[in-house]
Amino acid sequence: MNQPATQHGRKPTYFIYMISVTMTVLVSILILLSMAWGAFALWYQLPFTSFFKIISIVVWCCILLAASVLLWREQGKLGIGIWLLACALFLIWWSTLTPSNDRIWADDVARQLSGEVSNNVVTLHNVRNFDWY
Repeated sequence: MNQPATQHGRKPTYFIYMISVTMTVLVSILILLSMAWGAFALWYQLPFTSFFKIISIVVWCCILLAASVLLWREQGKLGIGIWLLACALFLIWWSTLTPSNDRIWADDVARQLSGEVSNNVVTLHNVRNFDWY
């Protein structure tokens, strides 16, 4: 049995199709954004040489591109699953990173603030002298 046409002669399935395409585009944009963020994070946080950083970034991008391709080939659940798994593993790695002061700092921020207390007097060392504009 045919579905009744809407006011403009289109069937209701067209509206559902447009919503599906819109959601696929939005998820693809999210995948691409997470790909870019992950690539920058890998470049700046991996302790390897440039060659191994590039290999890691290529592998990351290929995994997320595969997820995006699956999304568009009507295997959306698998594509979203791969993307979510990759992001979860990436965030687990990201949470293991610890801050470090053993880096090359600009001269004006190379020293940390320290202080000492003597009776009622607090003395601060390495205070930056600057004006707010």
